[in-house]
Amino acid sequence: MDDAKFHGVDRGWMQAQWRDCRDKAAQLAIFRDMCPKATIQEILDAVGEPEYCGPMETRLGSAWTAEDEARIVRMAADGRTNAEIGAALGRSASTVGNRISVMRRRGIAVARGAGPERDSPSADSADSSVGEAGGEYRPDGAGDDIDFFDAIEGELKLLTRREEELCAELESVRGEIALYRDKIGALLAMAGGGLSNG
Repeated sequence: MDDAKFHGVDRGWMQAQWRDCRDKAAQLAIFRDMCPKATIQEILDAVGEPEYCGPMETRLGSAWTAEDEARIVRMAADGRTNAEIGAALGRSASTVGNRISVMRRRGIAVARGAGPERDSPSADSADSSVGEAGGEYRPDGAGDDIDFFDAIEGELKLLTRREEELCAELESVRGEIALYRDKIGALLAMAGGGLSNG
């Protein structure tokens, strides 16, 4: 196949259209109509964006914007949970978790911060009260101004909250699996097969 053409369409033109379009999902749909024998991944490779992770066709809900992703990065760095980020963006905790995974695969660093002051001692108060021992628990009573047990409690709260997020995400994934199993079962039933409960 000629490098200047992709399934009969000028590759340079396609790349310019992709670069300049506002709605990538709509443009991808146009390319799919123009090149019906090409897979989505082949089209993405042709336009020079093989890592595109946006909507591949019209889906429920709005597409993620660069501003949404920047907000995720900021809120995660502030220690906000997926549920809190989702509430701010009008999305579910599992959707936010999935988007963070996509962003990380694309090389965007999404680091979790320590969280709000209500969950753990603030960096300022820890820095001002930590002595030479570096904030370690010392049974001799030295450094009593450091409340060791409050720090442990804050850490346990963070871990408990993360466990709750993971459990919610697990339930969401189980629900999706059940839906896919139902769809596969219906397709197999139409084809004369069946689906075991295993």
